Order: sequence, then structure tokens, then C-alpha cells
Amino acid sequence: MRDLFARFWSRSHDEDGSVLVMVPAGFLVMIMLGAMAVDLSLAFAGERRVADLAASIANAAASQVDDTVFYGTAGSDVQIDQGRVAILLAAEQLLAEQDPALVGVQVTAGFPDALSVAVTVTADVPYLFLDAIPGMGSRRVDATSVATLVIR
Repeated sequence: MRDLFARFWSRSHDEDGSVLVMVPAGFLVMIMLGAMAVDLSLAFAGERRVADLAASIANAAASQVDDTVFYGTAGSDVQIDQGRVAILLAAEQLLAEQDPALVGVQVTAGFPDALSVAVTVTADVPYLFLDAIPGMGSRRVDATSVATLVIR
């Protein structure tokens, strides 16, 4: 019994120095996992930023009422002015392109009906560390938001 215990708990001399190789390798793995966590959190933050941007642009676009129709009738034929929405989208795209966290921002709008607007924002979120791997330079994210004009 004593020999069995001594065999399991005795230090083997043929493994001297193995920790010298394992500690740097383990440290390298931890650094790589940390870099991946940072890049994935940047991608998630970029997705949230694009979703917030789409929602705010859709809300602003839904408030672009065609004044000539609004003041010319009793309110039954009110509609969103697509020309004013196009100007708003161009301005919002210029502002979004100033955001360093988003690259190649594209803002598009569709009109499901006369009182609704659907805004889609598409952008690339650049990685910080994973861009060292070929083909992993950025992540494409998009979000769509629909806003409806409600007349009370």
C-alpha cells in the first residue's frame, strides 16, 4: 500500500520543466479568448447601435406629414411625405457615417402604406483583434424598424 501511495504522489523526474512550456501556452490561450470576447462584445454593441439608429430614424420619418394634404382636408387622407423622408434619410446617413463604430452605413426606407414607414439600416462593425485573421475584418449587421403615424 505504501508503494502504491508513493508511486502516485512522488514527483517524476522526466517531467521537469514541462510547466515552462504549459504556462506560456495557457497564457496565450487566455489572451486569445479575451480578444474574442472583446470583439464579440463590439459586434453586439454595433448591433444595438444599428437597431437604435433604425428605430429613431423610423420615428422621425413617420412624423414627416405631407402638409398640403394635412391642411387641405379634414385629416382623413393624411399621408407621409416621401420626399421629406428621403431628405431625412440622406441627412441621417451622413450623421451615421461619422460614427467610428460603424463602417459603410446604408439607410433605406419603404412605405408599407400611406401612414407607415419601414427603415432598414445596414452597416459593418469592424473587429478590433479578429481582423488579424484573414476574412474576419468586420461583421455585417442590419436592423429594420417600422413606425406608423397615428392621428388623434
